[in-house]
Amino acid sequence: MKILLLADASASHIINWANSLSNQGCEIDVFSFTYVSPEKYSENVRIFNCNIKKAKTNIKGFNLYKLSYAFFLWKLYRLLILNKYDIIHAHYATSYGFVLSLLRHKRKILSFWGSDVFTFPKKSIFHKYILKHNIKSADIILSTSNSMKLELHKYTNKDVFVTPFGINTQRFCMKNVRKIDAEYVVGTVKFIEKTYGTDYLIKMFNILKYRNPTKNIKLLIVGGYNDENFYNEILELISSSNYKKDIILTGVVDYEYVVDYYNSLDVFITLSRQESFGVSALEAQSCGIPVVVSTVGGLPEVVKDGVTGYIVDNCNVEEAAKKVEDLLFNPNKALLKEKCREFVAQKYNWNISVENMIKIYNDIYEDL
Repeated sequence: MKILLLADASASHIINWANSLSNQGCEIDVFSFTYVSPEKYSENVRIFNCNIKKAKTNIKGFNLYKLSYAFFLWKLYRLLILNKYDIIHAHYATSYGFVLSLLRHKRKILSFWGSDVFTFPKKSIFHKYILKHNIKSADIILSTSNSMKLELHKYTNKDVFVTPFGINTQRFCMKNVRKIDAEYVVGTVKFIEKTYGTDYLIKMFNILKYRNPTKNIKLLIVGGYNDENFYNEILELISSSNYKKDIILTGVVDYEYVVDYYNSLDVFITLSRQESFGVSALEAQSCGIPVVVSTVGGLPEVVKDGVTGYIVDNCNVEEAAKKVEDLLFNPNKALLKEKCREFVAQKYNWNISVENMIKIYNDIYEDL
C-alpha cells in the first residue's frame, strides 16, 4: 500500500508514524512545508521538503508565512501525477488539512492533533468555516482522544475514530539515571506555556515546599517556550518564590535525552488548562514515574486514577500538592512503578497503535 503523509516532517510523532508504517511494509512518502533532515527517517521513507521559513507576523490570527504554502502546491500536484497513492493522510487539520481539501482523491484521511479543533475554530467565524470545510472534504476523521472526539462533533456529524498516540515502551523505559542532585524531584516535560499551566505548577511547588520544609525537594521543568511574554511572567513568578533556588529550567532538550529527564523525576505533573491527549504523561508512566494531571481534555484518559497517579482540578494547587506528597512519600514505590509501566504497556503500546492505523488504512482501501 502506497501512502502519502501531508505533515510537518520535523514532528517526532510524524517521524515515528512514517518509520513504523514503513517497517510494516507500507510505502511511505512525506510531503512537508518545513524542512527536516532525511537522516531521521528510515531509508525506505521518502521526504519531500519545501523548507518554508516561519514568520511571526500575524493578521487577525493568521500566520502570514502560511500564505506561502500556495506557491509550493505545484510540487505536491506534480508528486501526485508521478505517483499513484492509495491513501493521502493529512496530519493537523487546519494547515495540511486545508491542503488536503484542495486535492482530488478517493481516499483522504484527516487527523486532528488538538489546537486545530480546541482553539482554531474559536478565533472567528471564518476560522470555523475553514475547519468545517476541511472536515467535509475528508473521507475519514481521526482523533487522538475521546475528549477531542466530543469536541469534533460540534462541527461534524461524521464518524470520528479515536487513534491514540502510542508509546514506544522500549525507548521510554525505567533507567537508573538521576540528572538532578536532590532527595526528591518533581516536575514536567512540556513547553512553558499558559495552556500547559506552568504557573499553576510553580504555585503548587511553593505549597509543597512550605508543607515539607525539611525535605530536599526540587522542581524540574524540561522544555522551551514560544510565548516570550508568558515566559517572562514565569521568570517573575520564580524570582518572587522563596524556593527559587530549588526550581530548575533546562530549556529545550534533545529528544534523545528526554527519557533521562523523565527518569530523574519522582513524580510527573501537568496542570494544563487544555490538553488534547497527554503523551508526556504516558511517556512518564512508561518510565515508571507516577503522575498528577488536571481534569481537562484527554488527560483523564491517560491516567489510572488512584493507581498510576491522580487526577485533580488544575486550579486547585492545594489538592495537587497533597496528591504529589502521597506519591512522593509512598512506601511502595517499586510496586507503583510497576503499575505505571504495566498500564502503558497494556493500553498504549506503540505497536498496538500502528496495528490500529494499518487496519484503518486497509478498511478504507477495501471500502472505497
